[in-house]
Amino acid sequence: MFSEDELSFLSDPSPMLLKQDIFKKLDILFSEVQLALKSVFLEYDTLFPVGTDQKRGKISKGENYLGLPWMMLDFPALFSKTSTFAIRNFCWWGNHFACYILIGGEALELYKNTLLTELNPGSGISFIQSNDPWKHKVEANELRKLDTAEIKRQIEEYGFIKLYATWPLFEAGALPPLVKNFVTEAGLLAGFLIEQHPDGKVHP
Repeated sequence: MFSEDELSFLSDPSPMLLKQDIFKKLDILFSEVQLALKSVFLEYDTLFPVGTDQKRGKISKGENYLGLPWMMLDFPALFSKTSTFAIRNFCWWGNHFACYILIGGEALELYKNTLLTELNPGSGISFIQSNDPWKHKVEANELRKLDTAEIKRQIEEYGFIKLYATWPLFEAGALPPLVKNFVTEAGLLAGFLIEQHPDGKVHP
């Protein structure tokens, strides 16, 4: 019934125990990412859609995304029938860490004009051109550099935008500052982060 390799794996508990230890450490790591994001929101004025969770966050995990384990953090996040806004950090076993900023539905109306006018093509930020906002496996031909015409097409055809960054798994120790830097840059470009000024007023 089992191959020699399969029987050897089945008979050895150490890989499964090691995996549980890794999940525990990922949970701690994503908690640190959440703290890094909270620090961003203290440094800038924020414009989030009404109803966005900016306090709790949610860490989820599973065993089978395209056959492989995964863990993710949604913070801040809003998921409703009419509006989506989420900063999602995703660890996919054997692949990478990724951070997605997903904006769709009514929430997109808050940021659409800024997205189309305040782009910095040299920023290095990418977005995903796709009809599926929940897809985590990103094909090379779906990645696009920031471009007004391409973003306008994505919004008009599919009703959402998904800004994207990815890092190799060996950079786990640097993930909180990497995510913080990406979200800061992307947030200023999209308009949900606004620079604070000494006079205490929000300036466009």
